[in-house]
This record gives sequence, C-alpha cells and structure tokens, in this order.
Amino acid sequence: MAYVVELVGQEVTKGRNPQALLKYQVRGTEDKATAYGLVLAASPTVTMGLVRENARVVEEGGGIWAGTVIYGTMEQGEPGDISWSFNIGVENFHITNALAHVQSYAAAGTPPDHKGAIGVRQDGSGRTVEGVDIKVPVFTWEETHYASYETVASHGFIQTLESTTAKINDAPWRIWDKGETLFLGTSGAKRGEEPVGLTYRFASSRTKTGMTIGDITGVDKEGHHYLWIEYEKKEDGAANTLTDRPLAAHVERVYDYADITALGLPDPWA
Repeated sequence: MAYVVELVGQEVTKGRNPQALLKYQVRGTEDKATAYGLVLAASPTVTMGLVRENARVVEEGGGIWAGTVIYGTMEQGEPGDISWSFNIGVENFHITNALAHVQSYAAAGTPPDHKGAIGVRQDGSGRTVEGVDIKVPVFTWEETHYASYETVASHGFIQTLESTTAKINDAPWRIWDKGETLFLGTSGAKRGEEPVGLTYRFASSRTKTGMTIGDITGVDKEGHHYLWIEYEKKEDGAANTLTDRPLAAHVERVYDYADITALGLPDPWA
C-alpha cells in the first residue's frame, strides 16, 4: 500500500519574497499520479502564513518518490473572489472479487469456479481469499474563497467548519448526489483585518448501482459507503473440489452525514 511521510529539513526564506519548502517521501507505488496525489494530500495548503504554490515528485526507483512542496506569499483577494485547483488521478484499492470472471484453466479436468474470487490460497488456517491491489480513479479538488475578516472571525463560523469536516453530503450538492462528496477540511491564515483566503478540500466518489458480485445481483453502493464481501466454502461438483464463493455483499456507512450547503460556497464551475 502506498504511503507518504514528511521529511525533516524544512527550508524557510524570509525577506521581501518569503518562501518555504517542505519535503516528503512516497513509498509503495510506481505510478507518478499516485505519488503526486499523496504529496498534495499530505501537504497543508497554508504554512507559516504562506500559501502552497506548486509541488513536484521525482522518482528514485523501487517504488520510492521524492516530493517537494513550495510555498510563497499569498496573493490578496477581495471578498467573493474564488480560485480552484483539482487532481484527477489514481490510488491503490484492495479488492477480493473481480468485476467479471474471464477464464480458468486446469492441467486436467475442470478448474474450480470461485465466482470471481481473487487469489484463493490454502494456508495453515485453511483457504483464504487474498485479493489484489488495483488502481481506482480518484477526484479531489480544492477551492479558495475569500471572505471578509468579520465573517471569518467568529466562533459560529469555525463551528460550522468543524461540524462538517470528515462528513458526506446529506442531500444532492452541485453535481453530486447524496453521499458522493466528502468534505476533507479547510485551511486559512489571518493577515491583519484583510479579506481571508479560505481553502476548502473535497473528494468525490460516485454512487454505483446494479452491481453483480459472483451470483449476487442488484448490489447498490452509495458514494463513500464501504462495500465488503463475505465468502463461503461451496462444493463445486464439476471440479470435485471446495471453492470460495461470495456469500453476501455488505454495504456499510462509515462517515456521518452533514449539510454541506451550510458552508455557503458558490460553485466555482457554475
């Protein structure tokens, strides 16, 4: 599984054009987009009053990447101004069942039919389904909204941000249906009583309906809900052996809902 760590050795330059540099290391992936996305997700939007300007990753080999994030002076905006950035990439995801079984081959006779279960192995405790890591598309984005100092400098404003962070939308929002948007948090920095730039971070996961898993049909999974598969031992008469087949598909809600509209954000793409 790919992961990222922040390295020691932060660099800071002060003066007319202050700048900061944070260093990261990504391990466990050969994919540049994955490495870049992990560095973006790990690095703060604002540090020491400086805003993130750009990031880069350099491959070092063996699934290791060196990441660098550069911060500079925050441009002053006016209340109502909006800017945005996004990342459409991939990340590793562990699955135990195929979308569709293509073919099995046997040295002799009929191969066992595991109904798409991946990596069925015999170990000391019996048969297990190991699964496999695959790349799945990930859409994350940031949008910076400028608000007046009076709007931001209140306990009520902070409580709204705090109560919606790490929550999914409880109703359709913009182009996303219920449960498809995960609010990842906000960052900002005070500069006197000037307008404050607030950067909001989100992640999208689309709802899937009518999925087929083994012999199980009609499986629906809302956005950021979690799907896992329970297996059973089943006799395969044709192959004359036991197989591991999907017994049930379970969908779990792992995030609380929240009213994302309470953030009061106009749509940058509208």
